[in-house]
Amino acid sequence: MCGLGAGAPVLISVSGGSDSVALLRVLVELNSQLQWDLAAVHFNHGFRRESEEEEVFVRSLAAEHGVPMHVRRLAEADRALANGVQERTRAWRRTESLAILSSLDAAPEHGSGGREQPRGAVMLGHHADDQLETIVLKGLRGCHLSNLHGMRWQDGPFVRPLLGQRKSELVAYLRALGQEWREDASNAVPKYKRNRVRLQLLPLLEELTGGGLHARIGVLEQQSAQLREWLHQASHAHLTADPFWSTSAGARGLSVARLRQQVPMVQDEVLHLLVRDGVEAAESSAADASELEMESPSEIGDEIESVEGAEGARVVAGAPERPSEGSSDGYSVPYAQLVRLRTQLERPSTEWTLDLAGCCIVQRVGDLLTVAPTRPARRPAETTTEDEETLRGSVALDGVTVRFPVGWDVRVRWAEDGGGVAEAHATSAEAAAGAAGAIPDDAAAMHEVITLHSVPPDAVLELRTPRPGDRFHPLWREAPIGLTNFLRGQRVALERRRATPLVCQAGSQEVLAVLQPRHVARSASRPGANSTAPSSRVLWLAVRAAMPVIGDHNAIFEV
Repeated sequence: MCGLGAGAPVLISVSGGSDSVALLRVLVELNSQLQWDLAAVHFNHGFRRESEEEEVFVRSLAAEHGVPMHVRRLAEADRALANGVQERTRAWRRTESLAILSSLDAAPEHGSGGREQPRGAVMLGHHADDQLETIVLKGLRGCHLSNLHGMRWQDGPFVRPLLGQRKSELVAYLRALGQEWREDASNAVPKYKRNRVRLQLLPLLEELTGGGLHARIGVLEQQSAQLREWLHQASHAHLTADPFWSTSAGARGLSVARLRQQVPMVQDEVLHLLVRDGVEAAESSAADASELEMESPSEIGDEIESVEGAEGARVVAGAPERPSEGSSDGYSVPYAQLVRLRTQLERPSTEWTLDLAGCCIVQRVGDLLTVAPTRPARRPAETTTEDEETLRGSVALDGVTVRFPVGWDVRVRWAEDGGGVAEAHATSAEAAAGAAGAIPDDAAAMHEVITLHSVPPDAVLELRTPRPGDRFHPLWREAPIGLTNFLRGQRVALERRRATPLVCQAGSQEVLAVLQPRHVARSASRPGANSTAPSSRVLWLAVRAAMPVIGDHNAIFEV
């Protein structure tokens, strides 16, 4: 049972109600064969007058059957808090249960990430009626059809062995044993939604279905599981074929054109995965920035603004919902948001931004759809310029300095016309250490080569991506033009324009070279045009630019 061998620690959560008392009696009876190391835990929340008597009853029951007892009491300060009682106490019970289980386990296992995990299990008394309530509640909340399932039989160390039994069967079992239990009077008060479903809605549905409610909900749950499996396979196949989904830079993106070829349900699933990936990235970013505070999810209902014909328009929608404590499924994105996002993709505009209420940002640029976490505010002492922010790497060689962004790999070589060669190499991580290396001898044969002459002795060059206001002077034109117009004229896809690697002079928006796939465009301008010290120096730059989502660019610049 549960894959636990003899001697494994098993903690039984016992409230004193019929379900948990039945669970204790069943496990005690079976333990002559299982040979587990049984223990029990009781949580005294202190909210009701009966709490003390229930604790006494559970202690007596455990002692009668030789089961060691652990009792945990909710702190008075926590009892005084009015909001989020159910979620807060559920998290408290889980945390305490895991702590007790760990203390009972002399030899914990190492799980993913090297963290210690107890070998045993925490047994919970949820039964088939609880399962039915859970599924109906999910349906009332608007759960996606593919997620219309109840609690898992096992969720990590938490096990629910009674999910296949009706409450009436557990009560009949206890009565046959002559075993008492305690009823929580608050369960009979229709204050919470779950109580209202249990006391009012389910009896009506049971009557309307002629006693077949459990069977019919069970069929829906099976069909939901089949739909979930199909969506998993379809979305996995789509993402595997999408060139924007996984790149060497580790970023995530989607091809809008490919996505539109799928049926709406698969589109929603793929979009859900993209948004969830962005939200989880935001969570990771928040964990690294102690000053970042995540706001509570807002209500669904914010409308997406029309962005037809408006490049760069900003759109706002509600925030993704957070699942209940202990869920292993990550963020659950509201279906209404997915529909709005899919509708947004059908609009003619090819450039817009969707802000998901501070959790992450969805952006479309041409065929590329990406999600990124919102950027935390910097401390005043951390304020930097755009150059300092993006051009963190640099390599210097005989008076010439080349600056480049994080993630780029740059190799530099220069030579005088009369001979003499010097080389240097750096990546963004190695720049501070001044690592050196050689440009491969066959580099020129592997990449396009461009030559710009008259490099001054004190030149500072920048390798970067486009910025507003950049200008470029193609060899075939008499005067410079805007870089955006040049790239558009070269039919560079919109999603690639902002990621196009450039060679510029530091502090200047005059572009010296533009790296395009299989081609490097050379500017008619010269880096030493304004220098009083002409030079015959030839500078080679071998660049590997890691571009998020778009992929890597590799080229040799001869400057």
